[in-house]
Amino acid sequence: MAFRTQWADIRSILFKVLLAGVSGVLAAAIFFSLREGAIEKAHAVACASNLKQIGLGLLQYAQDNDGKLPNVAQPGSSTQTWRTAIYPYIKSHSVFQCPSRTPFDALDGFPISYAANDSGVYGHSVGFQGLGAFAPAGAKPLATSDYPDPSNLISLCEITRTADYDFDTDDSVRFLNRNGRLWAGHDGQLNIVFADGHLGRYDPSEAISHSDNTQQPPKNMWYRNTTTPLSVSGVDVVQHAAL
Repeated sequence: MAFRTQWADIRSILFKVLLAGVSGVLAAAIFFSLREGAIEKAHAVACASNLKQIGLGLLQYAQDNDGKLPNVAQPGSSTQTWRTAIYPYIKSHSVFQCPSRTPFDALDGFPISYAANDSGVYGHSVGFQGLGAFAPAGAKPLATSDYPDPSNLISLCEITRTADYDFDTDDSVRFLNRNGRLWAGHDGQLNIVFADGHLGRYDPSEAISHSDNTQQPPKNMWYRNTTTPLSVSGVDVVQHAAL
C-alpha cells in the first residue's frame, strides 16, 4: 500500500514537472510570437514613414524644377534614377530601405524596396510618357500639373528584390515573376504613396481601384487618368503580389 502511495506521489510530481515544462514552452512560444508581431508592426510603421519622407522629397524636387518630376531613369543609365535625383532632398540612403527587408542595393547604389509607378509604358515606343505617375527614360518629364487627380494616383509602391527602379503594371513579362512583383509583406499589405504625398496601406486586391463614394465608378489608382480601367494584365500583376 505504501509503495502504491509513493508511486502515486511520484506520478503526481512528474505530471507537475511535465506540465510546468509544457507551460514554459507555450509561454516562450507566445512571448516570441508577440515579440515578432510587435517588431513587424514597428517595421511597417517605419516603412510607412520612409515612404512619406520620399513622397515629400519628390514634391520638393518638383517645386524646385518648375513642377516637373524626375523620370524613372536617364536614357541608357541604370545609375542615374529618380532616387539619385531626389537624394539631395532626403539625405539618407537608409530611408530608401524598408526595415522588414533584407538589404539589396540596385545599380544606382540605393536599397531596393520602393519603385516608381510608370504604368502603361510597356509595348510603346521610346518617348511615350506612359500612363502612370512617372515618365520613362527618354520621354518628356511629367509635371504635377499633369495629374488630374493626384490624391488617387499611386506614385511609389513596395516591390520585391529586383534590379529595377520602376513598376509598370502593364508589363506582365517583368512584373509577374518572383523577383519583380509588388511586395505585400506587412501582414499581407503594402505601403503606397500617392502623388499628392499622402500615404495608404492596402492588400493587393484593394490596390487596384478606389471609390470616393458609391455614386461614382471606382478610380484606377495606377493611371493618371483615373477613369481609365486598369488593363487585364495590370489587374493580374497587382493581385499577384508577393507576401
